[in-house]
Amino acid sequence: MFLALAVALYTSRVVLNTLGVVDYGIYNVVGGIVTMFTIITATMAGSTQRFLSLELGKVENGRVGETFNMFLTLHLILAVIVLLLGESVGFIFLFKNLVIPQERFWAASVVYHFSVFAFMVSIIKAPYDACLVAKENMKIYAYLGILDVVTKLIIVYILNVVIYDHLIMYAFMLFVVSSIITVISMIYVYKKYSEFRFMLFWDKHLFKSVSKYIGWNYLTAIGDVARFQGVNVILNIFFGPTVNAARGIAFQVQANVMNFVRNFQASVNPQLVKYHAKDDDEQMIFLMAKSCKISFGVLLLLAAPIIANCEYILTIWLGEIPKYSVLFCQLVLIQSLLECIAYPLWTVVGAIGKLRFSHLLGSFLYLIIPIFSYVILKSGAEPPIVFYISIFVMGLVLMMLIFRVNMLVPGYLRLLISDILVIPFLLVLIMSIVIIVCSNFLKPMLFYSFLQSSILIVFVHLVAFYLLGLNSNERTQIIGYIKNKFL
Repeated sequence: MFLALAVALYTSRVVLNTLGVVDYGIYNVVGGIVTMFTIITATMAGSTQRFLSLELGKVENGRVGETFNMFLTLHLILAVIVLLLGESVGFIFLFKNLVIPQERFWAASVVYHFSVFAFMVSIIKAPYDACLVAKENMKIYAYLGILDVVTKLIIVYILNVVIYDHLIMYAFMLFVVSSIITVISMIYVYKKYSEFRFMLFWDKHLFKSVSKYIGWNYLTAIGDVARFQGVNVILNIFFGPTVNAARGIAFQVQANVMNFVRNFQASVNPQLVKYHAKDDDEQMIFLMAKSCKISFGVLLLLAAPIIANCEYILTIWLGEIPKYSVLFCQLVLIQSLLECIAYPLWTVVGAIGKLRFSHLLGSFLYLIIPIFSYVILKSGAEPPIVFYISIFVMGLVLMMLIFRVNMLVPGYLRLLISDILVIPFLLVLIMSIVIIVCSNFLKPMLFYSFLQSSILIVFVHLVAFYLLGLNSNERTQIIGYIKNKFL
């Protein structure tokens, strides 16, 4: 993940400089029309992983292969639907509503087509990723991530030497990379796990159970699409591709930082589902609370130095910074802190399977974000308002999830409030004080000030998390681990 972060930050700068602000903004909004539906792919992958982990967690897991084939069949059907809708309704919407310079229309259309194809490939890959996670094979999961990073580094080099349209070449090469990694995933799963051999399979009883679960998850996924790409389209309508470029930079930073947390949580999620399959909900809740706490601690450790030195980091990273980029980055990282706590809660709700209430309310809250954003921007507000709305709504979603989990598994409200609300609040309060002190006493835009503030923030955070974020047993385990490994 450190390799991925370093390469991603480097490649983002080169891509922005090579494409230019306008083309980078066009790719962010045009490609985003398709990539926004990766949230739906993630929903399908999460559902696949949940059902596979549930079967693997049972004493008798004879339906693992049937469950895999059922989901793979559903993914193939979804890929065909995406192709039909993407090349008809989506294409028409793209050029009737988005603000794109006339001379870049043709390039934007080619980018859109490659994005549709790349998305189809990601749909087919999703069940194989779910197999690796359900089997807790994080080693090959990491290797594929490294391969993805290395190939994107190669793309950046090729982008600098080709003389053809850079925007089109970038979209084409991303499609090729996605296809190669998908084929490798398929071959590995086929060779490694005999129970995951594909054949067209359909079982109406299994489909009924699966479709009900997926249906409620899709409801929230639609809300996710609305709050991410819906807001991106609204910003394009009001402010054009330059603001999309600034938002794209902010979410590039967020995506790379969040990858640390997502990969940690990916290793925890199968265990949460398996605990429920074994009727051990107590261990499930304790593991979920610990996952929330550690996820928040890891993300705050990464995000706090970036928030404190955002302008300096973006200047070193990008050179020329599009307007609003600094504030967008800071706000989206704050929003991510709330999302990283909410994710394990969603996993527990999904593991239990009682989705109606939480997904109805969650999707409703997510849909508020683009609606309020449009209304407020229409009245003349500035672009950052959409992030303030998102942060407020994510706070409401988090509160809803805490009380929903307590309703489903009663008796642990004190633990949930302590680990998910109180500890993160105290850590944020301490970090805010440190960041304010650094901003007032250190000169901005200087390397030694950046170094001093980062070291101070990391040191204070580690001490605070050790004292406040860990209980006595966890502290004893960490000290024992350090003694065994390093002393």
